[in-house]
Order: sequence, then C-alpha cells, then structure tokens
Amino acid sequence: CTLLVEPQPGFETRRIRVATCSKDTTVCIWEVVFPKRQGALPTLSLAPLVIASAHLVATCSGHTQSVNAVAGSPCGTIVASAGDRTVRTWCAFTGVALNMFEGHGFGVRSVCFEPTVGALLASCGDDGTIRFWPVPSPSQSSPAIARRPLGQRYMHAVSAQWQSHSS
Repeated sequence: CTLLVEPQPGFETRRIRVATCSKDTTVCIWEVVFPKRQGALPTLSLAPLVIASAHLVATCSGHTQSVNAVAGSPCGTIVASAGDRTVRTWCAFTGVALNMFEGHGFGVRSVCFEPTVGALLASCGDDGTIRFWPVPSPSQSSPAIARRPLGQRYMHAVSAQWQSHSS
C-alpha cells in the first residue's frame, strides 16, 4: 500500500488516503480518518494507531492479472504494475483511469514516481529491465523514454525507488 495524501498538523480530524493493490487485479483507494487529538500523528510507533473510520473511495480496474505494486505521486496520480506486463495510472481523488504503459516483456514487479513533481515514473519487471516513462496528460500517449537491461543473464527486477542526491 502507499500513503497518498499526508495529514496536515493542527486539523481536528486527520484524514488520509491510502492505495492498496491486490491479486484480484484491482487497486483500491481508501480514506482513513483518525480520532481527534492534539499535535501531529506520530511518525514512528511500535503500536498500531487507532482509526475512527475507514471507507472505500474508489476501486480502480483495468489490469488483467495480479497487481504487484502501487505508488502515489505528489500531483495526485496513482500508478500500479501487474503481471499483465502493463503499468497503469489513475486519478487518486476520483479513481478515473488515465494512462496505460506497455513495453515490458514479462510481468511488471514494481513502480515509483519521481518524487518532486511526479512527471516521470520508473517500472521494473521480470524481463530484467527498468523502464522510464514520462507521465502525460490524459489525452497524450507515452512511449518509454529509456530502457535499461539489468544484466547479461536473465534476472528479475523486483523493486524500484527514487533516491535524491545532493550536489
């Protein structure tokens, strides 16, 4: 799962959105409400937080095999990868489908957005490649802008994550 909208300190009630993925080929967007309390939510805790309520906001469909990973962008887009060799995006607020990216030869294991503006995403999969995709507006198509084999022999790529580097 991935946290989509972080809670704001000082609000009486804290609401967050969380996206989960499943073997049933869907991505679900949940709104979780925490009880009223003073101060910010703890950032590290060994005990689970108590929630006031949680409800399903949207079910995102389109994948035809198990969804392996989900991530959220700073601009309110969800991306998910699946065994059907595709990467798909949806609006995090409405669940409306935005784009589908094709190009992996086998299932796609992991996806992530570039963390500052979310205009670029990376996917890696069982074909041993990592692919970089520009995130277009809903009316544009988007071919991969780079493909990088991860080794000479067959290997699985199981996770993708952006790292910031300071100069």
